[in-house]
Amino acid sequence: GEENFYMINVYSKNSGANSDFDAVNYFSNGNNNLEETILLSDLEFDQSYDVKHTFDGIAHDDSVVVTLSNISESYYKYLVLRSESGSLFNQLNLEPLSYPTNVENGYGFFNAHSPDIRFYDMSDF
Repeated sequence: GEENFYMINVYSKNSGANSDFDAVNYFSNGNNNLEETILLSDLEFDQSYDVKHTFDGIAHDDSVVVTLSNISESYYKYLVLRSESGSLFNQLNLEPLSYPTNVENGYGFFNAHSPDIRFYDMSDF
């Protein structure tokens, strides 16, 4: 009955990191690049979500990691607003946006979630 909200993140291995695939240390500081964040709600798909993405700089012998997190509606709205505000240049030079927050007397957002993590070897595709 209740609408759910999701955040999908796609990561690639940083070219400066060790070239050997290491699932345990894939998320070590500086080892990966965030390629894309996709925000979804239950209203945007029926039963399953299947989409193909092409990323520059990812070759057939690379690996990527996709994480799926169920997030709160307030965090979803915050992320949508933040993504719509554009580049850092726009954020600094346009009218300020009033971002929603769940921290009283604060100026940030706290969110903790346990993502479902999937590793993909691009040579399989």
